[in-house]
Amino acid sequence: MQKSLTIKPSDDAKSSINAVGNLLNKTLPPNWKTARMHLEINNDIVGWNGLYSVVAQEEIPFALNEELLRRLKTLRAEHEYQCPISGITFHSDHRYEIKYEHTIPKRLPLPVIQEEISKLKGIDLQKADVDNLRTCIQSLTKGYMLTTPKIPAGTTLYRGIQWQKKPCAMHQLSYPPKEKVNKLHRAGRPQQPLFYCSFDRNAVFYELGVAAGDRVVVSQWQCIGSLLVNNVGYRPDILKTLGSNRECPSWGNVICPKEFETHNTLVGGFFAHEFTKKVPVGQEHLYKLSVAIAEQHFQHDMFDGLLYPAIAMSGNTDNLAIKPIPVEKKLSLKKVEYFQVDDCSDNSYKMTMLDFANSFSSDGKIEWKGRLPQWKLGKKGEMLMLKVENGKWVARNPSGEVVEPE
Repeated sequence: MQKSLTIKPSDDAKSSINAVGNLLNKTLPPNWKTARMHLEINNDIVGWNGLYSVVAQEEIPFALNEELLRRLKTLRAEHEYQCPISGITFHSDHRYEIKYEHTIPKRLPLPVIQEEISKLKGIDLQKADVDNLRTCIQSLTKGYMLTTPKIPAGTTLYRGIQWQKKPCAMHQLSYPPKEKVNKLHRAGRPQQPLFYCSFDRNAVFYELGVAAGDRVVVSQWQCIGSLLVNNVGYRPDILKTLGSNRECPSWGNVICPKEFETHNTLVGGFFAHEFTKKVPVGQEHLYKLSVAIAEQHFQHDMFDGLLYPAIAMSGNTDNLAIKPIPVEKKLSLKKVEYFQVDDCSDNSYKMTMLDFANSFSSDGKIEWKGRLPQWKLGKKGEMLMLKVENGKWVARNPSGEVVEPE
């Protein structure tokens, strides 16, 4: 239950409050009247969101920059508040109001958690309903804590799609239209498209499960804005089971009360195990539990997507499932390659590149080059150093900078 904050803020808190107000004048349109920053608790992960309003308009979401977040974090750390701040409303006339609530969730007793997990493991997924599974998963996440990364702008991502005939439009390389999504998939339901991609170019062939004779388009995308993602599947035992040869990624230590450590380990291990199960083609009903887990992890607007180990590549790299809106706003298509798969054996692929494109028309057409990519030397005496990196040739100039083929 929210209450008005009655204690007097410290001088440091007043300084942060005034600084936030000044930052808002730089961030929001000149006619803003109120700006509300509030803590949203989703999956017991706490994050700040912002809404502002002008005269005769509804509240409009706005992005909180790093300085605003730093100031809000300072306020939340006020020793007098014991970290209860859940909302601050600023007015353009320099007034402000603070609301608070205690955000420590009530957790299920450990025996109840163990019993619920046992029931979920034994459920008949052929008959199960995803919404009912979500309700059970939601009860387990009360008090569950984990750390999660932000994917920085400039990150390169790869997406693969099987196309026997070369596509001609950029939209064919992105997430599918919802009417084409007619089956459950690892992180979503029918009619709910997601942009599945990987950090490793080679991973897309494993994820697609291609066979000799297949043709595949591999598109390269760049993040033009940072992506806030939640994550699932990152447990040392899970990566070992998948056959990974890397250390389990970590994004900082979870600050968890000692009495809840067992609960956190048990729930996180269950989520990781169920989400990373391999599902045969034609058995998509087995995705019901992973869908319920995924939705509980990233259904909220604060998350752009879900990060998880690349299961088909033994967990040796990472995959992302990104929501449609962040794809449109935060990803930019840079390059497309068209391959024919010549042979599949010993868990490896032999391929022939048929065409590539690194430019696109203003009306969204892919401008295929009709040839393979090539490096050009514009001046006499110029040199490039070629080396295989991560399974592909990379050219660098004498300064060590990567030179892309054209």
